[in-house]
Amino acid sequence: MCFGCNVGTEIIGKGSSRLRPGIVVKKFYKNAFLVVPVTSVRKKRGTYYHHFVDTKGSKQCALLTQARYFDSKRLKYRMSRVSHQTLEVLKDRYCRIIKK
Repeated sequence: MCFGCNVGTEIIGKGSSRLRPGIVVKKFYKNAFLVVPVTSVRKKRGTYYHHFVDTKGSKQCALLTQARYFDSKRLKYRMSRVSHQTLEVLKDRYCRIIKK
């Protein structure tokens, strides 16, 4: 996922392409998605982070407050997947943050 340049506290990708892994949480249209960025840094704790293991067995952390709307043109390639259960828990945690 190409996250582009950041403004303020926004998370950005690495390298010249600004790539960062992300989870497609919701598809809105044929080419539009809500994406939550992911990091492998496990130090993050608290309400705004969701720790999980992807289908490759890698430990990951979803940065719930950094969710963004993207066009599919920003999608580069699939790195891994998450289980249906993990996705549902992530969506529930995201919704609880929004409702606060």
